[in-house]
Amino acid sequence: MIGKESVSLEEDRCCCFTYLNIEGAPSATCFEIGSAKFCIIEGGDDSIEYVPKLHARESTVAILVSTSNGFEIVQNCEWKRVPRWGACIISSRQSYKVRCASGVTISLQLPREMLLQRYPKFRRSEMFVLEPGDLGTILLRGALTNLAENTSRASLVQHSGIPHALIDLLGTCEIPLGATEWRLERALSYIARNFWRSGLSASDVARQQRLSRRSLDEMFVRALGRTVAAEILEQRMARASAYLMDVSNHRRQIRDVAASVGFEHPPHFTRAFRKRFSLTPSAFRKGRLSSQQTLDKQR
Repeated sequence: MIGKESVSLEEDRCCCFTYLNIEGAPSATCFEIGSAKFCIIEGGDDSIEYVPKLHARESTVAILVSTSNGFEIVQNCEWKRVPRWGACIISSRQSYKVRCASGVTISLQLPREMLLQRYPKFRRSEMFVLEPGDLGTILLRGALTNLAENTSRASLVQHSGIPHALIDLLGTCEIPLGATEWRLERALSYIARNFWRSGLSASDVARQQRLSRRSLDEMFVRALGRTVAAEILEQRMARASAYLMDVSNHRRQIRDVAASVGFEHPPHFTRAFRKRFSLTPSAFRKGRLSSQQTLDKQR
């Protein structure tokens, strides 16, 4: 059976999920499903607020679907309306608030890098609204609705497969691209394929896009809030954290992890990692292993 928990429970330092504060919902239930967190929120007429944990090791992305009248979502003063049967994909790196009327709202939180490794197109914005008539949205909505009705039937063996299956469905969702977004997606895909090269630079990415570095930096800052060089580092850190969180890699040397994400010098990698996660790579991995052992005992 899937482990059921209270939605207002404070997560520990090792958890990557956000804290869920429900102001108006009379009934809400959350489940851990492999590397994802699944919440079913019934009723409520106003606020469902998501607040990132201060020491979260890994940022998440949330998929929200309402089965009734749609909902409104606000993040960084950006307001969007999601129509009935539509869906929203939003980064949980910053807090956001969902305003809904009645019915059931389904929320699925996934490790952000798990999604971005498969589909870099989702890097170009913090929030996407998926149209209800799009085939990908229909498939995704159906899968989440069925999961909400059958969570208790999932076995432990199925836990690890469900998040990956849902990510596959996200790849079918249509996201219109403008000329600038198309270039941005190409650049992000190029970085995702080449971040492991120690010599990869912002200038390399700009040349590949046949743009000046300044123009590409401006594009990245407008869309993502960071420069090309910062995005390269972000992808390297995200992949490094994924390696260190994978218990099957627990015997892998830190210097090997550093080399696999483009760092020739382990001390440089350790400094960058500590700046990003407030922990050394060794301490990060140790905390993850301890958390996994605790979960294994509970099961």
